Amino acid sequence: MKLVYALVFVVIFLIALLFSYKNLQPVTVHLVLGTIQLPLALALTVELLVGVALGLAVQFAYVLRLRSACGRLQARLQAAESEIQSLRALVAEKTN
Repeated sequence: MKLVYALVFVVIFLIALLFSYKNLQPVTVHLVLGTIQLPLALALTVELLVGVALGLAVQFAYVLRLRSACGRLQARLQAAESEIQSLRALVAEKTN
C-alpha cells in the first residue's frame, strides 16, 4: 500500500512540476497594500498554501473543542460509574 501512495505522490508531483513549467508567465496580484508581479505557478502555489494553512487552523480549533468535550464526557462517565458502584454496594448491604 505504501508503494501505491508513493506512486500517486510521484505522479501528482510530476503533474504539478509540468504545470509550473508551462505557466511561468508573470501575473499581477493586487493586494490590500499594493500590487506585485509573480509567475502564475508561484501565485497559485502561495494561494494553495495559504488555503491549506487556514484549513488546518480551523481543523485544529475543531479538534480542541472535541477534546474538551471528550474530557467533560469522561468526567461525567466516571461520576456515573462511581454512583453505580455506590448504589450496588448499598443494595448488597441491604440484602445481607
